[in-house]
Amino acid sequence: MKTRISEGFAKQGMMATLNAQLDAVEKGRVEISAPIVPEFAQQQGHAHAALSFALGDTAAGYAAMTCTPLDHEVVTAEIKINLLAPGRGNRLKAIGRVLKPGRRLICCCG
Repeated sequence: MKTRISEGFAKQGMMATLNAQLDAVEKGRVEISAPIVPEFAQQQGHAHAALSFALGDTAAGYAAMTCTPLDHEVVTAEIKINLLAPGRGNRLKAIGRVLKPGRRLICCCG
């Protein structure tokens, strides 16, 4: 499972552009983080919402993939984000967790 997720993550151009790293992989849970740098910050110096969105979407997708057969892939069908506080500090971390693994849709949160 970890190898499959790691290999897929390594092919993600967006994650490479964001200098993101895969921090943890376990069944139903994936952690991804990226540095908060000026290139990915908004005008007040906080992490841009797009960084939060990209990390959250990717972490949730790979969390879902930990619950699928090896010959299956996943794509996002729908996503919503609530930004409760500004992204501050040196790194932004997204934790994707599977809430309900269905046959066709896997509901996740991050």
